[in-house]
Amino acid sequence: DFEVSCSAKIYDGTTAAALTASVKAQSKLSTDLLTVEISGAFEDAGAADAKTVNYTITGLGGRDSGNYEIAGDEGNAAAIDGTVTGSIEKAPVTVNVASNITRVYDGTAQSADVTAWANGGEFTDFSVSYKKDGIEVQAPTEVGTYDVVVSLGENAAANYELQAYEA
Repeated sequence: DFEVSCSAKIYDGTTAAALTASVKAQSKLSTDLLTVEISGAFEDAGAADAKTVNYTITGLGGRDSGNYEIAGDEGNAAAIDGTVTGSIEKAPVTVNVASNITRVYDGTAQSADVTAWANGGEFTDFSVSYKKDGIEVQAPTEVGTYDVVVSLGENAAANYELQAYEA
């Protein structure tokens, strides 16, 4: 008998899972040292709680592993397949908005310099809009002070989460 667990991870677009396994105490001598060889993956790469992770236990290691064997169906030495649950958390998106932008009024639409980062790289699935006196506008054309509003793209919202930013 084995205890298997999966560590939560942050969305990275892969199904890779960090699994740990151990032999249950009642299935070995308390002084025996054993490690479990295990591999597995999430069923899909999307961010969510309590996701199914498929795993395979392929062997035992450690000082006393020669005294044990993995018993599959009907007691034959084999790999053991199973499932456990794990979570993929939404990846944080860090937004940088150039602050205190001052432009000379010329009647043309203006924009702010906005960059975003996620998973160690530049992130581009976002849009920028502006608010003046609580009213949203796509691009400032009038004199005044505007708040910069950053929104995730429709496809990104399932796997990414905007972090607080100053605009």
